[in-house]
Amino acid sequence: MHDGASGRIGRRRLLAGAMALATAGTWRIAGAAAGATPRQTAGPFDPVDWAGDIDWDLVRVTGAAAQALGQVTHLSGRVVDRAGAPVAGARVEIWQCDANGRYRHPGDSGRGVSRDSGFQGRGRVFTDAEGRYRFRTIRPVPYPGRTPHIHFRVAPASGREL
Repeated sequence: MHDGASGRIGRRRLLAGAMALATAGTWRIAGAAAGATPRQTAGPFDPVDWAGDIDWDLVRVTGAAAQALGQVTHLSGRVVDRAGAPVAGARVEIWQCDANGRYRHPGDSGRGVSRDSGFQGRGRVFTDAEGRYRFRTIRPVPYPGRTPHIHFRVAPASGREL
């Protein structure tokens, strides 16, 4: 995780590692015992509309001619239980703002900026037998008052949401 000869941790690799830990359902720190993901709120602009195109590819919207604006990135991870065993069939949902800083949500006023109609804004997949999931999305961008981020919701087939 070091950035060349400088010995610094690369920001992109650190962010990717943090997102993987946040979505894993379990975290480990340098050999420490595993613990449950801390409880958090869903955050602003939790999707109200899950109808239509909500697959793994947020960069292309079914029926739209344009591809999303922004830098395409691939996001993947695993959902595991407290013992580190994979959780198959867990629902993984993500949502984020588009390259213009707008969410696909009726409460996002947009601050005078239009929404990118080529960006799906939210996606949903189910983990495979090894607990793996993946999304194609855009690199998160900042918007007023927030650092770049992606929201996650994970729900095992039997159990409460993480």
